Amino acid sequence: MIYTVTLNTAVDRTIEVPSLKIGGVLSGRAICEQPAGKGVNVSRCLTTLKVASIVGGFVGADEAAYFASSFSGTPARVRFIAIPGRTRRDTTLIDPIAHTDTHIRESGYVVAPQHLDALRDDLRSNAQPSDVVVFCGSLPPGVTPGAFAELLESIGDLGCKVAVDTSGEALQRALAARPFLMKPNRTELETLLADARPLASLADVAAAGRSLLESVQMLVVSLGKDGAILICSEGVWHARCELSPSEVKSTVGCGDAALAGFLAGKEQGRSQPECLRLAVACGSACALTPAAGLIYPADVERLHQKTKLTELR
Repeated sequence: MIYTVTLNTAVDRTIEVPSLKIGGVLSGRAICEQPAGKGVNVSRCLTTLKVASIVGGFVGADEAAYFASSFSGTPARVRFIAIPGRTRRDTTLIDPIAHTDTHIRESGYVVAPQHLDALRDDLRSNAQPSDVVVFCGSLPPGVTPGAFAELLESIGDLGCKVAVDTSGEALQRALAARPFLMKPNRTELETLLADARPLASLADVAAAGRSLLESVQMLVVSLGKDGAILICSEGVWHARCELSPSEVKSTVGCGDAALAGFLAGKEQGRSQPECLRLAVACGSACALTPAAGLIYPADVERLHQKTKLTELR
């Protein structure tokens, strides 16, 4: 079973604003509003891929029913810890003329020590050694990078495969938990290196990933329009699916969709490189839609056939 944990959930709102400019009165079109956060997006994509998951983490009590109902009728089970207060709002302004995304992120609930204890107890009571437990997204107020690392180690002690998709100091501290999988982007991978050097080429990314394999079993490094690289003990592969700029609606959540694709591939028993190919197809499919965590099976299938996979030496 895949267990997604989102500590800092959000309600995402996407608005299309042609020729966006600061100041004045602009005309826009609301495209969607939905429960979100990186782990929530991953689980939503997993449901599209017909892979079951448990969706957990924190949510503001005001939106707990909203989040639960959003997965009604899907193979996902919801196990959020409700915290008094409001879930943060994230607003994305899409300019279809300039092909840009503008993100406005608000603050939400504050996590108290007893809430973190409740989440740890819930995970330790319900996660099984055979589960992949995926910790996704930023840390909310009240959760320090040190507390996050302790949470990872606590779940890893159960025998679960721990996966991490976060950034900053939380990502750096996560290495101490020796996770099964990390999914940084190129910039985030640079911060994990002792010399924080720029990674200009695919070879640079591959070498940097290999240098971390004593601390993490595998890395999936997202490279935006250049696809993604998988680095593990079995080898290094690069996958890319070319999209025309006119096809791209939004890049929000593409990394979450890619992570869902990789995890789904693992759940389905695919080889490591084929998991990467599915990951890139899912991330590319998300770029065709205006909402984070939204992919369509027909797009995934079509783009999977277009995705080029190359082994790097």
